[in-house]
Amino acid sequence: SKKTVLLLVEDEEAMRAVLIEWLRGKQEERVFEVLQASTIKEAQKLFEGHRTSITTIVIGGEIHPHGIDSSCELARGFRDQGFHGMMIATSGAGDNNEKLLDSGCNYQFMKPNLLNDDFARVVFVD
Repeated sequence: SKKTVLLLVEDEEAMRAVLIEWLRGKQEERVFEVLQASTIKEAQKLFEGHRTSITTIVIGGEIHPHGIDSSCELARGFRDQGFHGMMIATSGAGDNNEKLLDSGCNYQFMKPNLLNDDFARVVFVD
């Protein structure tokens, strides 16, 4: 199976830890690597360094420094730079997820209800 390389952009460290642990429990035989960013700068840097290998991007709705505006700027930037993979909006606010969908995300999941099989299905590349 193909390798899944996830760029996880989430400002809450505890949320990142829970998500990663949960996804690791779902990876089964898959090869799975996670790149973590908590700010727009970290996310852009990781994207530039790993753009050819990243398969999936998860973007939270409140990224430093400008919250949803930073999240949307990131999403648009990834698409503008030619990222065609799965990009998933994960916010606790429905209107933030809508804005992220308008900015290029394919899917939305509401926090804290991320930990379900549908989420795993769109994160992993099979």
